[in-house]
Amino acid sequence: MARRWHFALTCYNKERLIVSGGHCLSTLCEVFTFIIARNDWGKLTSMIKPRQNHSSCVLKTKVFYIGGTDHNMKRLTSVEWSDVISGERDIIEAAFDVPRELPVVGAVSDSKLIIMGGIGDSGKLSDVLLFDTTLEGEERKC
Repeated sequence: MARRWHFALTCYNKERLIVSGGHCLSTLCEVFTFIIARNDWGKLTSMIKPRQNHSSCVLKTKVFYIGGTDHNMKRLTSVEWSDVISGERDIIEAAFDVPRELPVVGAVSDSKLIIMGGIGDSGKLSDVLLFDTTLEGEERKC
């Protein structure tokens, strides 16, 4: 894995770390996994959209990538996910109304993420959003 900064890090099943996106000469969409027991790096399915300054969180076998900035430093309103086992992936382009980077994200159940604050176009955000991964289409919006 190349040196990078402004990436997101999350833990999967207490057995591996997942490093996503970040910046290294340009904004990245690559996702790597560090398997703790083997002390070894591997590559996972890449994100659909390159992003940095984002957050990530695991629900069951899916890793969710939330907000951040793109290669033009434009703040994002998207949430995307990839399945660690199958490699399947999807993106929800307008998951929330206010674009944000550096949100705090956590799992509050097997199917819901809480997205708190971050930095928006007008400065620091103090909102709290609930993202339900079981909903479809426009209903998935926070």
